[in-house]
Amino acid sequence: MGELSTRLNRIKELSKNLDSILLFNLERGNDPDYFYFTNTKAGGVFHYDFSRPRIFTVKMELERAKKSWANKIVTIEKVEDIFSNIKKERIGIDAQHISAGFLKRLKKLTEKKKIKFVDISKNLSETRSMKTPYEIQNIKEAIRVAKKIL
Repeated sequence: MGELSTRLNRIKELSKNLDSILLFNLERGNDPDYFYFTNTKAGGVFHYDFSRPRIFTVKMELERAKKSWANKIVTIEKVEDIFSNIKKERIGIDAQHISAGFLKRLKKLTEKKKIKFVDISKNLSETRSMKTPYEIQNIKEAIRVAKKIL
């Protein structure tokens, strides 16, 4: 969990204003922030409560999700099931990578729990822009391979 820990430490400051973070990879299956924190394209929801990362996913995606960096995988039947596991009030989301319709659905699902969603798209984008040693190593390797090909 080394690389994941490095990346999660970069967003720890968000815990001052948030109870947790949810990143969704359900609709389009191509959320770069979800992939950045999970290292998988498995459909699901990444949840980080600033103490432990976990992925909520359906049975069909379970094997793919098990290959992620998250060490806790929770199988769910539908998105609504996530909120029976989350009791916090202020949740950061990447609103840039979910549709307005899905955000409306989320708000409706959680209105009785008084959950407030906060857009942290900018924070996540800035975090991804700062490369870790692991990423730099991968970039150097890609350059080496590209030079060899050319």
